[in-house]
Amino acid sequence: MGLVEVFALPTHLRAASERMAEVLRGSEFDALFLNISRRLNKLVKALAEGAPYEEFIERAREEALIPEPLSSWEYAEKPILLAVKGILNERPELEIWCYKRPEAVQLSVRVAEEIARLVLRTCLTGKVDLDEWRSLLRRFSEASAGFLEDEAEYVAERARGKERAICISGINGRRLKEHLSRCKVKASLSYPVVPYHLTPIEVLVREVERERRSSVEDDERIIKIIRYHVNFVRNYILTSRTYDEAYFKWVKHVVSWMRFKKVPLPKAYTIEGLPKF
Repeated sequence: MGLVEVFALPTHLRAASERMAEVLRGSEFDALFLNISRRLNKLVKALAEGAPYEEFIERAREEALIPEPLSSWEYAEKPILLAVKGILNERPELEIWCYKRPEAVQLSVRVAEEIARLVLRTCLTGKVDLDEWRSLLRRFSEASAGFLEDEAEYVAERARGKERAICISGINGRRLKEHLSRCKVKASLSYPVVPYHLTPIEVLVREVERERRSSVEDDERIIKIIRYHVNFVRNYILTSRTYDEAYFKWVKHVVSWMRFKKVPLPKAYTIEGLPKF
């Protein structure tokens, strides 16, 4: 039986994509699954056959196949796409698939926009609309669970018969691996970037998911995590040139401090301490 190796990457961190690109260039595999919209399958195949990267981006933009703002999407995806460029000239038997449901990509964009709106409101008023935050993230959690199951089936169907397949996922790679196992596919999980400290919004999504599953709510904890996210945006994202600069500045200034204070995020900030649910 072949193996699907799931590589869990932080969604926006370019350093993680660069590390994954190194893995792709130095590994042998006969199938590759990219966590971008299935609507890009045709263009990605052309890129893998050697089409210019600039042509890939231009056509994807013209056909509205990638979410706006384009610069944000490209910031995280470009290193991996450059590793894919021309790969079929060297490995003609390799199969490459983009496995994300287009609806899942669109949902992520809408939720990000809504979160930005809620952050702005909190910055202006100093108040957290807990009900709106919780409702938004619960809807996102429920929809994402359905999309993930479908995506796992999509990967499983195309990975059968392959000796070694690489599947790039977001930071929720553990859940994807579990779904693949339910599809009777042998799967493993790797984190190319460790230790990785989960950002406040990543912790918040997991906490709301845990609440949804357990039906036990902790308003004070959720509000505190929301405020940590607002602080992350205001003091790091908005004052940095790139997301990586903001993230690593935050890790240096904040995470080590949190380890020694009574805050509600002691272990959940590292992959090793990520809550299971």
